[in-house]
Parts: sequence; C-alpha cells; structure tokens
Amino acid sequence: MSLPSSTELSTQTLEALAGIVGPQWLRTGEEAWKRGTSTTSVSRRVPAVVFPASTREIVALVELANARGLALYPVSTGRNWGYGCGAPVRDDCVVVDLSRMNRIVSLDAELGLVTVQPGVTQGMLSQYLREHQLPFLVPVTGAGPDCSLLGNALERGYGITPHADHFGAITRLEAVLPDGSLYRSAHGDLGGQRVDQAFKWGVGPYLDGLFSQSNLGIVTELTFVLARKPEHLEAFFFWVRDDAGLEDAVGAIRETLRDLGGVVGAINLLNPQRVLSMVAPYPRDRVPRGDVLSAELLAELTSRHGVAAWTGTGGLYGTREVVRAARSTIRRRLGRVARRLMFLGADRARLLSQWLPRLPLGFGAKLAPQARTLSNVMSVLEGVPTQMALPLAYWKSGRRPPEGAPMNPHADGCGLLWTSPLVPMVPELVRTYVRTVREVTARHRMEPLITLTSLSDRCFDSSIPLLFDREDPDEAARALACQQALLDTCRREGFLPYRVGTHTMRWLAEQAPQAWRLTENLKRALDPRQVLAPERYSGL
Repeated sequence: MSLPSSTELSTQTLEALAGIVGPQWLRTGEEAWKRGTSTTSVSRRVPAVVFPASTREIVALVELANARGLALYPVSTGRNWGYGCGAPVRDDCVVVDLSRMNRIVSLDAELGLVTVQPGVTQGMLSQYLREHQLPFLVPVTGAGPDCSLLGNALERGYGITPHADHFGAITRLEAVLPDGSLYRSAHGDLGGQRVDQAFKWGVGPYLDGLFSQSNLGIVTELTFVLARKPEHLEAFFFWVRDDAGLEDAVGAIRETLRDLGGVVGAINLLNPQRVLSMVAPYPRDRVPRGDVLSAELLAELTSRHGVAAWTGTGGLYGTREVVRAARSTIRRRLGRVARRLMFLGADRARLLSQWLPRLPLGFGAKLAPQARTLSNVMSVLEGVPTQMALPLAYWKSGRRPPEGAPMNPHADGCGLLWTSPLVPMVPELVRTYVRTVREVTARHRMEPLITLTSLSDRCFDSSIPLLFDREDPDEAARALACQQALLDTCRREGFLPYRVGTHTMRWLAEQAPQAWRLTENLKRALDPRQVLAPERYSGL
C-alpha cells in the first residue's frame, strides 16, 4: 500500500483521526507545518499532528494507519534539540505527539523504581519527588526541565549523575507494535510485576532493546532505576595547564574512573570555546559576519574570564568517609595534570553564587557568570533539572529569553546541530579527534565547541554543537556542510556517532548497509506497510 505523496489528507481520514483523539487534539495547516521544522534548518512536510491520551488511542491510530496507508511518527515531547526536534525523518508523516500521556504510573520507594509515560518530563519527576519527599536524583540532561525522560532514555542519552547511562537504567517497557498489538516482556506476561520492574533482562531473548533507537513500536511506558541521594555530594573542578596537557589529562581521567567507579558519576572535559559559551556573551561586534573567533580574540577572552585550555568537572557521591578518600585519589591523579583543582560542596557553591556578584570594584560583575555556572553545575550533579545548558543555543545570536524565562531553542529560532562521536579513552586518539574537529570546523568557519563526557573508563562521547543563524540560508547550508564533513571525517578516523539526527538517518544507512540487514528484516516482518516512523534508524 503506498503512502500519501503530499501533505493533503482526505476529509474522511482527518475525521477518523479526530474521532480517535478528539477534534481539539488534531492539528493541521500551519500548526502541523511548524512541527516539520527544527533547529537543524531541515524541514519536513507534516499533514497533521495528533495528541493521544492513552494506549487505547495509540492502538486505534496504528490500526487506522494500516487501513489507510498512513505513516505515523511518534515523539514524546518533540524537544530533541539539535537532532531534529519533533520533525520526522521523511515527508508526509502524521506526527503522534505523546505529551498528553504524562502520568507517573508508579514509584517503588523501597526499590527505587519509577514507571513513567512518554510525556513525563525531568521537571515533572523532580516536582513529584519534592512533593513526596523522596530521596532520589532525577536523571537530568542538558536538554532542560521540559524534556521527556522516556524519549531521552530510548535515544540512549546520558547524564553525569550516578546512573549516567539512561537506557542502561531501564528495567522494563511496554509498547504498541506496528500491527496494533501490545508488547511486554515474558516476566510481565507471567504476572511477575515486581520482578519485571526489578530485573532488566527478563527471560529468553532480550527484546526491550529493539525499541531503542528504532522504529519498531511506540513505547507507552517504561520503568527505570533512580539513583538515591547520597549522604554527601561534592563537585570537583580542574583546570589543565595548557593544550599540550590534554593527553596527560585524558590518562588521569581514565585512571580516576578506574579507581573510583561507583563514586564518580561522570567527568566532563571542555575546551575554551565551550566554557566561554557558558560564562561570556559572544562578541558579535568583534567577529566579522560568517567568521569565528580569531586566535588573538580567543586568547583575550580566555584571559579576561579565567578560562583554561581544558576545564574538567565531575561529582563525588557517597558517605562522607568515601568522598573524603576519593578526594585524596583525585588529588593524586588529577592534581599532577591540573594547574588548579577545587572541590565544592552544595552549601559552598550556593554561598559563592550569592556573594561573588556583590564584590566591589567591578569584581562582582566579572565573577558573577562563573559563580552562576558553579551553582548550576552543582544543581545538575544533585539531579535537579535546570536550563543551564540551553543558553548555548542562543550564544552566537545573543537573542536569549530574559533571565528565568522558559527557553525553547526551536520556537525561539535558534540554529543548532549536534554531532556526537564516540572517542576511545586513549590519549593519542583523543588528540587526533580534537585536531580533526578543529580542522573541519575551521574550514567551514564554525566555532569548535568541544565537550568530552566519560561514558566509562574506556570511552568518551564528544558532543559538538554547531551554532548558526537559521534565518540565513547560506549560514545554515554551511552548518549542514560542516556537520556532514565532521561525520565523514570522523568516520574515516574511527570516531563514530552514538546517535544521529533525523536528517542524517540516510547517511547512517548508506555507510553500513550490511549492518542494517537484520533491522530491515525485522521491519519488514513487523511493519510491512511501513506505518511507524519510516526510515528512522533503518536500512535504505
């Protein structure tokens, strides 16, 4: 059965969609068109958006799609910033927005297990934990308080709190399959609800993984493990002496993670441009349009704001005795590569953020951004959702909302593309990777904002945000070309992405056609009419 070739849906189809979700939960026209846009500047034609409120309504939508040859594209909240937001991979998909399904189904405080629907955000869970005075950390990310927990976990996102691997924390899920039937694990079918929630792997083939980074079902709820608030938490910060110290810093980070697994959540390492994007406005009046910070201007800004060649941060979680011992290990490991090393508890961080801005003679104004950043980092380590990372999307434009106002990079017109290569934690390979990013971004006149986040003591994920003016077609084209060059060059060097945006799914399929053969076979068997998210993480 062929799919519709334009954005026009028949009156009968629109009436059928409205009959399932209610007329007030069907969007067409301009509202649907907006859902096909994103921070990437790549747009897709979207004929309609529906907002189901239950699994029953999702089943009805899937059955209708099979009967009428529709393609559905499910999103949790549509806030996948820099990777396509809520836009489909291909044109003419009906977007299924699951944000109305925002119930925290259950929370087992004894075992630390929470079950959520797709629309539950970081902020909602945080509020629930506060209201019920429960001692757990929210698995926060830089995407902000209004982003879906389920969506991030299924996309295999990560954070820097103790359960950094968010998909790894999932213990069970339920999904609607492309034929409208329901999936749950064998343990769930056997009636062992608490066992099903407590034990990730179930019995028999592990099938839950088929619904991560895939198009084989619509996940309607999942259970994941929450990290408990520790007796004591400290942040640590270190500043690498110069760029030549990168290799030694990587080796020291690897040793620290090996020594302190389970005590250190994750370690971030940021280059100067990335830190400047957090503590200083972009000097637009001193950078020619379409250009980047010169070496001289970069040196001036880093000196003025006290930014090092590489800045590292992480968190220590445990009893006071454990954290005290870990502090000694970090001093021994990281102290030899850092020009400065600092430990900061929550109370001290908040005190600094309150008092540093009040210093006289201009010192307060100079130190206020750094103080805010320290306080925000501490909040993230405490599992408190913040907008700390969102100003990045507004850095080059300078057009960010007022302090404290909600940020929505898509709605606010930001141009943002994320590229996320994996980098083995080998000092020489990290140097090769950094050199590659610098060379590619320089050729395309894009700022090289580099973060390296430890996923283990073996591997970093590096997140590279490409910032551009979405209203400038030439700049948007240059950003897309830069991302493509990064993907191609990093692939040749062996630095492969852990996830990709909707507009680069085809590139992924083209690069490894053999690897997708099993996925294609599964898709044909489960979804012969291609009704669920066609071309998303699948072969050509």
